[in-house]
Amino acid sequence: MANILLIHPDSGYEKIGFSLTLGTLGGSLKQNGHNVSYILFDLYWNKSWQPIHSLKNIDLIGITVSSGVFDSAIEILNEIRKIKSKIPIIAGGAHATFDPESLITKGFDVCVRGEGEHTIIDIVEAFEKNIDLEDKLKMIDGISYKSMDGKINHNKDRDIIKDLDQVPFPDWYQDDYRRILHEFNFPDWDTIERIVSSSLSFALMIESSRGCPYKCTFCTARKIKGEKWRSKSAERIIAEFIQFKEFYSEVIGKTDSHRKIIVQFCDDNFCFDKQRVIHFCKELIKLSNKDRPLWSIMARANRISDYQILKKMKKSGCVRIFMGAECGYSQGLKKIKKGITLKMINDAISSILRVNFPILIVSWIIGFPWENRNNALRTILSALKITLQNPNAIITSIYTFTPLIGSDITDSLGCHIKGKKWGAERYESWGFSHPKMSDKDLFELQMIARYFIFLLNHLYYALTNDKAYALNIIRAKKFCREIIAKIEDEKLISLFKEINSYFANGKNKQRISSYNLREKVTEWIGMLETDLI
Repeated sequence: MANILLIHPDSGYEKIGFSLTLGTLGGSLKQNGHNVSYILFDLYWNKSWQPIHSLKNIDLIGITVSSGVFDSAIEILNEIRKIKSKIPIIAGGAHATFDPESLITKGFDVCVRGEGEHTIIDIVEAFEKNIDLEDKLKMIDGISYKSMDGKINHNKDRDIIKDLDQVPFPDWYQDDYRRILHEFNFPDWDTIERIVSSSLSFALMIESSRGCPYKCTFCTARKIKGEKWRSKSAERIIAEFIQFKEFYSEVIGKTDSHRKIIVQFCDDNFCFDKQRVIHFCKELIKLSNKDRPLWSIMARANRISDYQILKKMKKSGCVRIFMGAECGYSQGLKKIKKGITLKMINDAISSILRVNFPILIVSWIIGFPWENRNNALRTILSALKITLQNPNAIITSIYTFTPLIGSDITDSLGCHIKGKKWGAERYESWGFSHPKMSDKDLFELQMIARYFIFLLNHLYYALTNDKAYALNIIRAKKFCREIIAKIEDEKLISLFKEINSYFANGKNKQRISSYNLREKVTEWIGMLETDLI
């Protein structure tokens, strides 16, 4: 039996969430008789970490490393080495999967590539016995490590876990998570509590499936967890929720019957198997209304347009759908190999709106390497026109493309330099030198997107009362002035000045109806379309 510390490095954001990756690894380790503790560095109470106290009696350390936390992971590694220079330190996660050399060169002993629930057990056993260690490491599939002669070895990939129902339940029973439950209710950054009528008590992350057969060139999902889609059964998913609810009640005590936990399914392809979705909905409906959670999914446009299934999902408690549209023009969708068309996107959105879902989040990406300014504007305009169909229900997210290590686009660009800085600065500077647009172009495009999203949100939230109206007008004018100060394109400046003058009329307290504002937003979008494309 080993004492193992699992660490999630600091991402630079104030999160209150739980690392499902570490929780699942911890569940596997505990099932095999090991003691597990955790440190989640995104939590404010772990910012002043004292390694000398945390490392007492620890036999092995695991750190999950995505490219965004590379620097934080290395800092943690170096602090640990100052206290316990010989302790085995294992890296897992996306960066360990795609670039194990950079981590091993920095001082990690072993990198786990791909799924880790079985691999970590083999690694712990090898280090526990510590006899003929190198021979034992040679026998473990799915790892990279440095041998005694200094050579970095990459063992063959481990087979994917075929039956996900056999993966141990996540380990909820940990000190950080208990404190999260005590100190936080529902995250204040999540829009769902403002829209869904039921009062929410907590957001719980559950993984219901793994693998992706699609070949999106900007994504790494299929390379980390395989191209074969695999799922947990409906019964297993519900059992995970019930286990967490028991833990929640143990920590917090009985909650009011009207308060709900929302389950956020983190897998990309929840609706891949329609029969599984139908069965899951039926099993949920068997639960009493008090015990039944609300739930949220991520889904593809080509898998979420069935009206009858959508009705069953809503009836059983689904309140939010996240759908990646990505490109607003056909050529772009083909270039990223998304496997969907603009018609599929529109059909899916029409079906979801017809069912009257509380929230549909549609995400888009601008700034792909082949794109010029006009290509990106086409995506922005497609996103805005779709949102105008129902600003009450559709939330629009428009991101700037960032190369992910391991994706096909990143590999073709050659923009990942191994061992170089992967901190927040990389993402703010778009992560690579764009061949067709300057940072100024990308910045101005993002300003257009953010401001029009703000206007569409204004359609939903404005005019509830005089105080809210006045506050929204002040925010709109301030935001507009900030944009004018930062952009250089004369046509954009002219457009934003017109928008600002429209809101300036609020001084005489003339009520701007939602319909009137919708007309103006439509007009401004038309100006973008005619003048800039």
